[in-house]
Amino acid sequence: MKTVVVILLAAFASQVVGAPPPIPGNILGMLKEHLGSWETSGYTRDEKGTTPVKATWSCRGVSGGPGLLCTWHHEWMDRPPDVEEEIIGFDRESGKLRFTRVHPDGSVQSILVDATGKSMDRRWEFQRDGQTAVGNNHIDVVAPGHWEQRMTIEVGGKQTWEMVLTQRRVTQ
Repeated sequence: MKTVVVILLAAFASQVVGAPPPIPGNILGMLKEHLGSWETSGYTRDEKGTTPVKATWSCRGVSGGPGLLCTWHHEWMDRPPDVEEEIIGFDRESGKLRFTRVHPDGSVQSILVDATGKSMDRRWEFQRDGQTAVGNNHIDVVAPGHWEQRMTIEVGGKQTWEMVLTQRRVTQ
């Protein structure tokens, strides 16, 4: 009887403290795609007009795993430039990429992003002026080191804001 109990406890313990399941290949591929130094250019458009957008950013692997640490340098046309730090990794509970960014004011934002094939997508809802607003962000990896991104905000079913970006890796 003691032998059976010991075997069952050993089997249970190996399941509880065993290695977590591997990270899916599509997630590992998208994390790898982020590595290097990048240049971003494009524009935002709203009812006031079109504004150019520029940024440089870089991501490096963190020691001990496939997660990333990234630094963003934004060059805004309508406000001072800023720098933001971001951690990217796999969220085991949701099966998605998790992006956690520290903003210049010290606030932290964490989002989940679907990674499928050669694209990343995020959809979210929020309230604006008493109406439900919907945000959509879609990024296509056109080729390694070349991404096309489109983000939109709709309020009351009408698109009120758009951002279109091209992102190119300049060094691996």
